[in-house]
Amino acid sequence: MFDLFLRESRKEIELAEKLKELQASSESYKKQSEVELSSYREKIAGLQEKLDLFQKQSLDTKIAILRDLTSQEDSLRYQKLLHDNMRIGSVTTRRDGHIVQDFWEDGEEFKSLRVQKVKLEHEKESLENIKKVISKIKSSLNSARGQEAECLKVELLETEEIYKFRLSLFKKDIASCLEKENDLELQKSLHIRFSKLYIDESISRYNSHPVLNSRYILHYLIGKGGFSEVYKAYDFVENRFVALKLHEISSQWNEERKENFVRHAYRETSILQSLNHPRIVRCYDV
Repeated sequence: MFDLFLRESRKEIELAEKLKELQASSESYKKQSEVELSSYREKIAGLQEKLDLFQKQSLDTKIAILRDLTSQEDSLRYQKLLHDNMRIGSVTTRRDGHIVQDFWEDGEEFKSLRVQKVKLEHEKESLENIKKVISKIKSSLNSARGQEAECLKVELLETEEIYKFRLSLFKKDIASCLEKENDLELQKSLHIRFSKLYIDESISRYNSHPVLNSRYILHYLIGKGGFSEVYKAYDFVENRFVALKLHEISSQWNEERKENFVRHAYRETSILQSLNHPRIVRCYDV
């Protein structure tokens, strides 16, 4: 019995020693793991810092490139405005007493069209005169005899050929003139809209192409309403061009009107977000 007790005691001592060894080993492993974990965390923090710096530099580079692109677009749009002012025409402001009115002043192409119309009017009068000559020759031919009748027939044939040829050219010129006039009227309408937007953008508070919400850089004005402006903008998050609508709340409004305007804007946004159709602009962000 005593030997059995000694053996059991030795086993307990051995187990206790092994347990201490395991605990010591576990503590050592734990400390080593904590050191390695701390090292990994420091590396991850360093990599995250580098990533943040890279993303910031990347964003700054994007902004610089897009600002440069916007400046080039502004220059091209201004050149287009000047060119179309000369070519199509421009809206000028005149004061008549206390009344200031806008007047349209034709450009070179409209002036050229007016000259062409005058020429066509002269050609029309000339054709009417030829038609009268033909009618006169036909009247004379009824009473003419012999050699005189033969000469009148030749003259009538030549005059009718000239009339038909010039009338054919006249009809083509009329059709071309009408087509050009319709095209110029369309260009005029687009040019007036473009000019108005260009002027509205020049007096807008957003004409310096700011970055909004750390996400959008504004390019140029594409639409304007009573209290809202719509800009072409670039989205840094999704890397795409978008239409950005900016609502303006007047400081002169009372609180009730401000609340109604904000409620109306949110309602409009809610309706847009619920719609999904290829012919309807989608709402991506608010």
